[in-house]
Amino acid sequence: MVKIINTVNEKIKISDKNINTIDTSDNKHPQVEIQKLDVSSENKYVPEELKLNTDNNYDYTVSISKLEASKDRLNSFFNNNTFANSLISYDLKIHTDSCYASQGCCQIGDVTQVSSYNTGYGNQIYYNNDGTVDYSSIIEFFDSEGHQKTLLLDNTCHVGGLSYSENFNTLYITEYAANDKKNSGKNNKPTICYYDIDYVASLGDGEVLKGTSIELPKESSLTHASYLTVNDNYLYVGDFHTNRLEKYELINNGKSLNYVCSYNTPNSTQGLCVYNYQGEEYIAFSCSEGRTKDSNLIIMSTESNQLSNFKTIKMPCLSEQVSIDKDGNFMIVFENDTAKYQEGLDNDGSKCSTDVIDFVCHLDMDKVMNS
Repeated sequence: MVKIINTVNEKIKISDKNINTIDTSDNKHPQVEIQKLDVSSENKYVPEELKLNTDNNYDYTVSISKLEASKDRLNSFFNNNTFANSLISYDLKIHTDSCYASQGCCQIGDVTQVSSYNTGYGNQIYYNNDGTVDYSSIIEFFDSEGHQKTLLLDNTCHVGGLSYSENFNTLYITEYAANDKKNSGKNNKPTICYYDIDYVASLGDGEVLKGTSIELPKESSLTHASYLTVNDNYLYVGDFHTNRLEKYELINNGKSLNYVCSYNTPNSTQGLCVYNYQGEEYIAFSCSEGRTKDSNLIIMSTESNQLSNFKTIKMPCLSEQVSIDKDGNFMIVFENDTAKYQEGLDNDGSKCSTDVIDFVCHLDMDKVMNS
């Protein structure tokens, strides 16, 4: 049984006015008020990692200079490059300044789904009955009216890939047992977890989503299942650590995998999508590493299972999965929405992310492909 507790006794504003990380003159960008968390040792619901820091009078406030630098950079991105010129919408606000880091995204009809893992830093939301933190990874569901529900997964994995197969009515997500604190007895092999979408739809806010895990085929050389995507009857799974991507045919009603081939990927690939454009197949790789470095959307054409460079588009830092939305356009999430990176909670605030993108971005397919 999971219960939700308000973990923050007080939030303290760092100025008398809201400071926006991006220009809000068009009334389209969400406003972000930078705050710091009360992490006093008397608050029993603060995770132990944060309590340790309070002994050194830890300051959780983002400095004004870093905030202004982020604003300037984002204004540049939103006005002066292909990423900006291709933006269709960016008004679906997801969690911000909390313990969760967005990783995967997909869209089923009008419902957007975002998978996230708990970084262990920032405002915690879910707790066990004994008052200890529930570090479960999550999937959040949003419709046109905003947040619909959040489901907790039965693991603490990185959940770097999330994709839906319409052919098999199944949702797939990446697992890796070595970083799963809730299931430490598993073999440390990369696995994929799948869920029947009707079962997913039947669960209510705060309930636990339990799926079925399948190991990769014996031909696989991947050491991690870092990200994935589905295209037609094929599942693609990539390894961030070895820069390898493998393609499998989905068989047995989408519950088993047959190895097809493998590819070398760009460095630091965080997510991908496979799609057809004007009769040709392409793979878009979302690549990022480091909270102060620009991300790249690297698009490659595929022919005879060989990849060829097509184009590269610069994006704000810490991009994660790129998917195809219901209208055939790109959708992208960024993990710089988490407090760990926004405020540098893992390194005494000395290294904050240069950008804060706490919403789902949609990019026009035609503008990206023809820029």
